[in-house]
Amino acid sequence: MRYDGMRSWSNRETLLANMWLNGTLMVDQESSMEITPEYVRELVTEMVEDQMAKYGLARDLFNCALARINCREIAEHYPQSEEV
Repeated sequence: MRYDGMRSWSNRETLLANMWLNGTLMVDQESSMEITPEYVRELVTEMVEDQMAKYGLARDLFNCALARINCREIAEHYPQSEEV
């Protein structure tokens, strides 16, 4: 099910992750780096890890939000460029 009103992303978490990662992923894409769902998840995790404690409410909320991010959808938004 699509999250209506959020630029056609499947949910708000995916939209927000893409908005924050867009610059990084565009540079990576231009460098012919393959954008995989695993890479997207790693970037999101790294972006947040330094800013929160290992335990507590904020960590639990982050883990719930991370589980909802459709990393495959974001990765597919940045297809690997075809080499000429």
